[in-house]
Order: sequence, then C-alpha cells, then structure tokens
Amino acid sequence: MVVHSNGIFLPTLVVDGTVAGVWKRARAKAGLVITLSPFRKLSASQMAEVREQVESYGNFFETEAALATR
Repeated sequence: MVVHSNGIFLPTLVVDGTVAGVWKRARAKAGLVITLSPFRKLSASQMAEVREQVESYGNFFETEAALATR
C-alpha cells in the first residue's frame, strides 16, 4: 500500500535514488516501531543502512526505535 486510507502518501524508503518501499511509525511501550514494507528484497548492506537510519531516527526523538518488516 503506497497511499494511506486517508489519501496521504506513506513515507518512502529511497535506496540509491530509487523508491524501494514505504514505512510507517508506531509508538510502543519501549519507544518506536518502524515497519518497513519494501517493494523488493533489499541486500544485506542496504538493510544494515536502514537499521542505522532507524537508530538515528530514534535518537532524534530521544527514544529507542525498533525495525519490523512486512
């Protein structure tokens, strides 16, 4: 799903200048959960970069951020 039920586009995952998926954020007791819905299989190095970015996102909000994939 690229468009949320309210008609707003979901945040996009961009890899090497190409849209490679969408993601959404949810609050959890321990912080944030970022659910990634990639359009294709990401390489190990691409997933490592995504994990780093999720950690950075959590740091911005001064909380833990976990990655979940669909």
